[in-house]
Amino acid sequence: MSLKVVKAVFFKRGERLSGFEISGHADYTDDESADIACASVSSAVMLTANSITHFFDIKAEVAAKENLVTLELPNRFEGIEAGFRLVESLKEHLKMVAEDYEGTVEISVLERV
Repeated sequence: MSLKVVKAVFFKRGERLSGFEISGHADYTDDESADIACASVSSAVMLTANSITHFFDIKAEVAAKENLVTLELPNRFEGIEAGFRLVESLKEHLKMVAEDYEGTVEISVLERV
């Protein structure tokens, strides 16, 4: 197993998670050499971002580069509650991945004003 890790920083505004920055790569492989942890993280991040921006039509700021995805919810938006819940759901999913594949995901929360 590799020492590489996925870093998940969640942004908190008040009592709510308002976005995230996911970076890195875990290199956790199974017998078939598939990166299970990164595939799980990548899929969950894409589902969350796409659900927020396309399904709920929330005007979030999203940026994706190689090994880096950021999403920030707007301060005010009708239906923003769904965005908050989806970001919280992503955090909980990544906690489960971190538990199932120890040492692959580091999660932190950063206060935003």
